[in-house]
Amino acid sequence: MLKYDHIMFDMDGTFVDSRNFHGLAFQRYFKQCGKDVDMEAVKDALGVTILDIFHRIGITGAEEEKAFDHLAEFYLTDADDLILEIPFGDRAKETFSALHEKGYRMSVVTNSFTELTEKILELHGIGYCFAEVAGADRHSLDKEQRCRSLLEKYGVDAGRALYVGDAERDIEIANTIGCDSCFADVPIGWAKDKRRVYEELKPTFTVQALDGLMDFL
Repeated sequence: MLKYDHIMFDMDGTFVDSRNFHGLAFQRYFKQCGKDVDMEAVKDALGVTILDIFHRIGITGAEEEKAFDHLAEFYLTDADDLILEIPFGDRAKETFSALHEKGYRMSVVTNSFTELTEKILELHGIGYCFAEVAGADRHSLDKEQRCRSLLEKYGVDAGRALYVGDAERDIEIANTIGCDSCFADVPIGWAKDKRRVYEELKPTFTVQALDGLMDFL
C-alpha cells in the first residue's frame, strides 16, 4: 500500500531554479508589449499576482486585459528556448519518474501560470508524471484553495496527502488543511526564515534534495 493517495508539489524553488527564467521571460514578453523593462525590475516583481506585476511595469486598464489574454499564448509559442534552459533540482526528474513508477498520483500546485507550468513539464519530459497542474490565475495566489480543490476532486482525505514545498507558506498550507508536509530545504529554495520552518511550522519530513523523498515513500 502506498503511503499517500496524492502528493502535491510546489514548483519554483522546490524542483526548478526558475527565478532567472521568470525575469528573462517577462522581460521578453513586456518587450513584445512595447515595454522596455529592466531585468531587475521584473525580478523584484515576482511573487505577486500577474495583474500586480503588470501594474508595476505600467500596464493598466484596457492594456492589461489585452496583455493578459496574450500571456498564455506567449508561454506556449515564444519561450521554449528559455524553458529548456531552466535548471532542475538535483535528481528531481529521476525522482518524479520513480514515484510515478511506484504508482503515486502527483500534482503541481504553483503560483506560476498554468500554461507555463504545463509547458515546463512537457519540454523537460516529465509531464506524464503528473495528474494535474493547479496554477495561479490573474487575480489569485490562493494555493491553499487549489490544494483543497485537488483533494476534493480526487476524493482524497487530507490525512492521506503530502504537500512538498520550499517556503514557509507551503508548510503553513499543509498544516492548515491537515495534510503531511515535506520541507524541501534545497539550494534553490526560496524560504526566507528556515528557523521558523523548523521550530514553529514543524514539517513532517525534510529533504536536502528531492530524491530524499524516496527514503520514506
